[in-house]
Amino acid sequence: MGWWYLSIALSLSFTRGFPFESRSSMRGDFLVKSSPLMDLSVQSLTLQSVLIAKLIRVTPDQAQRDFYFFLLGGSGALGIGFAQIPKIFKQIEEIRSLSATSDPRSGENLQCNPLATIGYPRELKKKDVADIMSNLPDVDTISRLGKKSSFLSQKGYLERDAFIDSFPSNFDKLAIYAAFSCFSGGSNLASPDKAESVMNRWKQSQNTLACFSSDLLGASIAKLSSYVVFFSLIIVTLDLIIESGQMAFFP
Repeated sequence: MGWWYLSIALSLSFTRGFPFESRSSMRGDFLVKSSPLMDLSVQSLTLQSVLIAKLIRVTPDQAQRDFYFFLLGGSGALGIGFAQIPKIFKQIEEIRSLSATSDPRSGENLQCNPLATIGYPRELKKKDVADIMSNLPDVDTISRLGKKSSFLSQKGYLERDAFIDSFPSNFDKLAIYAAFSCFSGGSNLASPDKAESVMNRWKQSQNTLACFSSDLLGASIAKLSSYVVFFSLIIVTLDLIIESGQMAFFP
């Protein structure tokens, strides 16, 4: 079971580790992005085959060496991994808090894929997003409002709280959070170059709301994908330790 998990995880990490050109196309109101991963499939399958052939059906002595290797190497990775779980819950609480501290405007909900706002306590309103698109601050203003509380922010990265503070206090903070997520990937910090590029695209778009929805969906999918890989690697590491231990001491 563990080796099967390992083959999947290696396939994901292997293909994600290589740069590849991204292609985009418009379907309806949303931007659909695809990546030509087929050229990596043969290399990925070859890597899996070699590792699986090496790991399965080992002798107890080899299994003991594998067990101690996975235990020592995996314990550090598991420690780092489990330390991220409270941060994920903290981020969820921050989203709920932002939603509770501001009231959305009345009117139609923003038309977007449900995955774009997964984890949000309520729907975004078209009027709230339109207000944000009409009052986008420049990068210098966001940087000036930042508290510079981290190393990266001191080096010029934009802080989410500064982005929120750059808008009038009666704007929907949840919608502002969503806008910042479009160029931060859900982090509290964002590259100024990335932020400027995305906001310029919104300003120049003929359909700003559709462009915003597309960017929000892309950011949400990227974040969800990282969570899937993250938890999969934790499961794989635990499974490797348990199964190598069973093969070593209970053959």
